[in-house]
Amino acid sequence: MKCEIIRDLLPLCLDGLASRESRREVEEHLAGCPACREAAQGMKARIETPLPPLCPDTIRPFRKLRQRMVLAVLAIILACTLAAGCVFFCGVGWQVDSGSVRMESSVQNGILTLDFMLRDGGILHAVSRLESSGSTWSIEFRERLSFPFDDRGSNPERCFWGLHTGDQDGNPILLPQSVVLRFQDKSGVLSIPDLLLEAQR
Repeated sequence: MKCEIIRDLLPLCLDGLASRESRREVEEHLAGCPACREAAQGMKARIETPLPPLCPDTIRPFRKLRQRMVLAVLAIILACTLAAGCVFFCGVGWQVDSGSVRMESSVQNGILTLDFMLRDGGILHAVSRLESSGSTWSIEFRERLSFPFDDRGSNPERCFWGLHTGDQDGNPILLPQSVVLRFQDKSGVLSIPDLLLEAQR
């Protein structure tokens, strides 16, 4: 067998992974080839050399890396928590009680206007939508904190909701029948025709 093949098989034989037939071929070749025998002895000497004891200084970089990773993960968690808190408290806000909001209605230039005001002076945010039936508007009231880019002007505690009662020529149009005011403690239904009558008095 060629020396190159024997030298390829040597590590397997030394580790005990070669088959009996391969080991027998390698031993026969080593008995007659001094160059391969010397290579085998060199490999055996390297395998039998004990490893130096591990020094804590060699392990420390991995500890530092692990500490940095833990700190990075904690920083990301903290940043995400702060971002979620800012979005909630400054953007979405929390629902307010019905007793915290005062309402006035008026009709001017063919527009029914509902003026809502937060009694404690916080920032009032109203989310309105037309329900799927098309005959009811829904308004949900939320309070939120101020943030640097808030453009609510000088009266952030106030919120207005308006509804055109006529077309461009002043002709009456078909209006939704009611407005549902949604608060944390309850929901109230206001009749739009009743609001128009009351505001015109």
